[in-house]
Amino acid sequence: MALDGNAIGFVPGIIFYGLIVQNQTGSWPVAWHWMGMPAFVITLSAGLRLGRFNIDIRQNTDFIGLPTPACTLFAVGLLLIHLFYKESFLQNLLDIKLLIIYIIALSLLMQANLPMFSLKIKGGWKNNQLKIIFAVFCAIVLIWQPKLAPLTWITSYILLSLFTHFYTSKKII
Repeated sequence: MALDGNAIGFVPGIIFYGLIVQNQTGSWPVAWHWMGMPAFVITLSAGLRLGRFNIDIRQNTDFIGLPTPACTLFAVGLLLIHLFYKESFLQNLLDIKLLIIYIIALSLLMQANLPMFSLKIKGGWKNNQLKIIFAVFCAIVLIWQPKLAPLTWITSYILLSLFTHFYTSKKII
């Protein structure tokens, strides 16, 4: 079964919900807790993002706003930290305050009128240098630290897209 747009938008809400409840109760949720409900703001934002993407004709070469699958990969990256880095300083990334900040930031980035590059390669090296270098970077991270790869990829993607946008538009960050 393939994941469609609805599932891709629902997954980060479920992951953030679990991480919030885990953070507050000390165990992964087995029943619904009201304290985790703010996590589903990201699901609502993903639904809005997908609806806009389907009717926005400007998004034929690059994206406007953070793509929903990128948001999902970020959440999966946090889940991997939760599962595989129990005794690591990386657990600090799962602090309740940071989880809320991630939800707000990712939700806003999905709605932002901000160009973010697509990894679709058209033409040769000259027109695709950034995309090819980023793809090589992602491959290296996957080989070097596979469990940290999704979080590293999406964080780098967001920062690189922001830098590229502000650098090419000559705005000061």
